Amino acid sequence: VEPSQRLEEVVREIAEYPEVSFLVMTAGDYDLIAEVMCRDNQHLTDLLRNRLRKIPGIQKTKTIFILDVIKFRQPDLRMLRAGVGGEGS
Repeated sequence: VEPSQRLEEVVREIAEYPEVSFLVMTAGDYDLIAEVMCRDNQHLTDLLRNRLRKIPGIQKTKTIFILDVIKFRQPDLRMLRAGVGGEGS
């Protein structure tokens, strides 16, 4: 997202899209990762060309197709607490 001052505005707009099931801010090559679910390729093309890429501040997008879901589960976040599942437990 350029300029970076627009990041919060871009996040708020993308978060409102009904196709978006997962949206995170990241450090590294990309500012945001959005996981979307579309009916078909035309729906995805429309989302990219006519909606996402027209948001002021979005400079580029990268699309990755998921071919097969191997595991889909929310991890037990309690394991992140000191002493649970790690050293000393």
